Amino acid sequence: MRKSLCLLFILFTTEFLLAQCQFMSERDFEAAKYRLSGNRGNINTFQSAMDLSRAYCLSSRQAKEIANYLANDRDKFDFLKSSYPNIADRENFSDVMDVFRLFSSAIRLYHQTMAMTVTQVPNPQHLPSNPSCPRAMNPTNFNNLRNQVAIQTDDRQKASAMLNAANQCMTTQQCVSLLESIRDENIRLDVMKRLYPLVYDVENYAQAANALSASYRTQFLAFLQNPTSTPASNAQPIALAEIDFTNFLNSIRKQSFEKDKDNYIRTYMNSALMNTAQIKQVLKLMSFDATKLDLAKFLFDHCIDKQNYFQVADELQFSSSKNELNDYVKSRK
Repeated sequence: MRKSLCLLFILFTTEFLLAQCQFMSERDFEAAKYRLSGNRGNINTFQSAMDLSRAYCLSSRQAKEIANYLANDRDKFDFLKSSYPNIADRENFSDVMDVFRLFSSAIRLYHQTMAMTVTQVPNPQHLPSNPSCPRAMNPTNFNNLRNQVAIQTDDRQKASAMLNAANQCMTTQQCVSLLESIRDENIRLDVMKRLYPLVYDVENYAQAANALSASYRTQFLAFLQNPTSTPASNAQPIALAEIDFTNFLNSIRKQSFEKDKDNYIRTYMNSALMNTAQIKQVLKLMSFDATKLDLAKFLFDHCIDKQNYFQVADELQFSSSKNELNDYVKSRK
C-alpha cells in the first residue's frame, strides 16, 4: 500500500511539473534561435522570446543566448525576469548578466530574481554562518550608511565610507546594494574582498559576483575559494581610481604656472592617496627639479606602497636631488 502511494505521488508530481513547462531539446532550441535570428530587432523577436520563456524550462545558457537576440536592455530584462521561475539551473543564472549593456540593468535583474532568495532581514533564530557576525545591520543603520555613501563625490571616497562601517555586519544583499554606486570595477572588486569579514550570510556571498563583469567575477569567485581573514578595519588604503586619476592629471595640465600646479596638487592630495606609479606621472608634469623634489617629499605621506617609493627618484634630473629624496625616504622608515 505504501509503495503504491509513493508511486502515485511520484507520478502526480511528474505530471504536475510537466504541466508547468517542458525542457527544450537542443534541436528545438536551434530551430527557435533560427527563427529569432530572422526577426532580429523586430518586435516579433521579443514576443517570440517571451513565448519561449512561458512554454519551456530553459537552461541559463539557453536564456542567455535568446536574450542576445533582443534589441535593448529593457527587452532583455523583461525576458530574463519572466524566464527565471522556469530556469532549470538557477545556480548558473549569474552568467546571463553579461548580456546587458548597462551595469544597472544587471543589478536590477539580480535584485528581482536571485536576490529574492538571499536573507534580507535576519531571523533571530537563525544561527549565523559567520561567527564574527552574530547579527546584521538593521534597516535604519543601513539606510544611514547608504546615504553617507551616496553623498560622496568619487568612487574612492564611496569605498572609504563603506569600509568605515567595519564595526557593523551586513547581509549579502546590503553589500550589493552599496556596491551599485561604485563605477570603477577595480575598486568594486577590492571593496567586495574587504567586506568579506563583515558578511552576515557568507553562504550567499558568492551571489554578489553578479555585481561584476565576467573577468572580475572570475577573480572574485577565486577569492572566495580562499578568502583572507584580515578584518576590513585593517585593510590597506585605496589609491585614486583610474578615472579619478585621469581627471586629476587633466586638471593639473590646465594650470598655467608651476606654482599653480604645485598648489593644486597639494590641495587635492590633502584628501587623496596615490600609488608610486601615479606619483611618478604627476611629477612628469612639473618642469623644475627643485619643485619635483619638494613635491616628492610631500607626496610620500600620501603613497600607499611606500616600499616602492625609491622608484620616484627616477623622475628627478640631478644626482643631488635623487640622493636627497632617498635620504628623506630612509629617514621616514
